[in-house]
Parts: sequence; structure tokens; C-alpha cells
Amino acid sequence: MIENNQEIEATFEALEQLPHFLAPCIQDQSDDTQGQLVLALHELCVNIIQHGYQFQTGTIDLYAKRDGKQLVINITDTAQGRYNPPDAIIPPNPEDLPESGWGMYIVDQVMDEWYYQGHPKGNQWTLIKQLR
Repeated sequence: MIENNQEIEATFEALEQLPHFLAPCIQDQSDDTQGQLVLALHELCVNIIQHGYQFQTGTIDLYAKRDGKQLVINITDTAQGRYNPPDAIIPPNPEDLPESGWGMYIVDQVMDEWYYQGHPKGNQWTLIKQLR
């Protein structure tokens, strides 16, 4: 089993740390798989910064565990903003040239499972991927 945890500031600059955070758990995966996993985590953290913290000061706690072929990533924050899951995750229309709205679609496409839970002190996300 491989585990890694890290706390980052809820800033766009801090997101540069995400590839290094995930590396111990996914270093044996293809470059494409590594890139997709980092992208999914990045998109979720962008949403936390923008919609959860609404660009206010805060932190994001990251925990990753690789047990055999299963990767589990837990992301927690103390943001007051809550996610309201839609009935279905659909992509924005690319012909509309949307500047945002792709984050949860990317998470949904890359990860095998994901779960969200809001609680009085913030939010918790669990992302699960079965690796090759």
C-alpha cells in the first residue's frame, strides 16, 4: 500500500503541487493515465477554490491511497460553499466556447466512482480509480 497526504493553500498557484502529490501513487501508470488523474484532481480543486471558498483564504487537505490496483483520493476543505449534485453530469456545448463548466464532467469521465458529502465544517470528496 502507498499513501500520501498533503495540505495545500486554496490558491491557483498551489495547484502546481498536485502532480508531485499524486506521483508516488501513480508513477507506474502511463503518461496519459497520470495526466488524466492529475487533471481530474486539478479540476476539482479549482471548483473548491472558486465555488467553495469563493476565492477566500483556506486550505485543501489531500490524501491518496493506492492499494493494489485501486487508487482512492480524499479531498476535504472547510469552505462554506456547498456542491449541489445535478441529476446527471453532462458536458457543456463546446460550440458555445464555455470558459467553465467542464470540471465535474472531467472528474466523472476520468474516475470510476466519486462521492461528495457536505458537512457543517466543509466538504469531503472521494475519488476512486481502478488502475491497470
